Amino acid sequence: MDGPGTRKSIDLGDAGTIDLVQVENSVWMATCEVTNAQFAKFDPGHTSRFYWKRRLETDPNERGVPLYLPEQPVLRVSWERAVAFCEWLSELSGLEITLPTEEQWEFSDRCGDSGNPWPTGSEPPSQRCACFGRTWKSPVETLCS
Repeated sequence: MDGPGTRKSIDLGDAGTIDLVQVENSVWMATCEVTNAQFAKFDPGHTSRFYWKRRLETDPNERGVPLYLPEQPVLRVSWERAVAFCEWLSELSGLEITLPTEEQWEFSDRCGDSGNPWPTGSEPPSQRCACFGRTWKSPVETLCS
């Protein structure tokens, strides 16, 4: 019997699986972002390119931090291409795949609890695990170490 917490997977072969969890009776969401490898099954020509603002100043040929690695989340996808990906995934899986509505996104973000102002409940998350406007010394500094 399906219900909140039930899981399914969509097999994309060598690109891995897209794991889904049911967050409401008829709403399923992926448990992780779509990766470059998964999106490439739909659009082999897409590239997430580089993050050029983070490059080594000592190397003038440096193009920036690569964002195109297979296991990284896919970036630089328009809303129209994201909808087309969902339609392709629907045909492949036999499930109805769409982008989440604002209400569905909010529901999943709050883990189904709409009465609390924070995803962590009635209390704000600790400053150890949330930015709260702090400026980081390094782009790779870990938030929750």
